[in-house]
Amino acid sequence: MEADLARTVLEQEGILCVLPGEVMAEVLPGVDVVQLWVRQEDADEAKEIIEGFFDSAQPLEPDEDSS
Repeated sequence: MEADLARTVLEQEGILCVLPGEVMAEVLPGVDVVQLWVRQEDADEAKEIIEGFFDSAQPLEPDEDSS
C-alpha cells in the first residue's frame, strides 16, 4: 500500500516510476520487499519527495462509524 502511495506521489511530481514485481506481491500475500524504480537522474529528487511526504503525513484516524 505504501509503495502504491509513493508511486502516486512521485507521478504527481512528474517523476516516472514503476513497481517491478507488483503482481507477485498481490499473488503472494506476506511478501514485504517491494522495489520502487525511478530513472537514475531522478533518484535524489524522488528520495527527497518520498521522505518529505512520509515524514509529514498524518496518520489516518479511525472512522467513527466503523465501530
